[in-house]
Amino acid sequence: MRVQRPEVLATSPPPWPSPAKGEGTFNKKGEKMAIASVVVATEAGAVEVVLAQLAQLPNTEVHGSKENQIVTVIEADSIAALSEGMQRLAAVAQVIGVYPVYAGQEE
Repeated sequence: MRVQRPEVLATSPPPWPSPAKGEGTFNKKGEKMAIASVVVATEAGAVEVVLAQLAQLPNTEVHGSKENQIVTVIEADSIAALSEGMQRLAAVAQVIGVYPVYAGQEE
């Protein structure tokens, strides 16, 4: 039996930006930026409080949460600044862990 791919999947655009194509994320000066996807683990029942605190952090976007885990993306001008951003996440009250899923910078 041959399985056919649904048309919607076959014609869907690739994820953007595509590191393989050298697109990437750029700062206001047009320079390539460092970016990290980070899962933030919170104490039980503390997600809403932590979400409010994360909203105040610079260069940090929240993309969703489930149970006691929050998915964030941090952007920075360098890998060192990215590391500082992750340290800011870890310093938020009621955060029990910060787990990078992806971190990188295009050259």
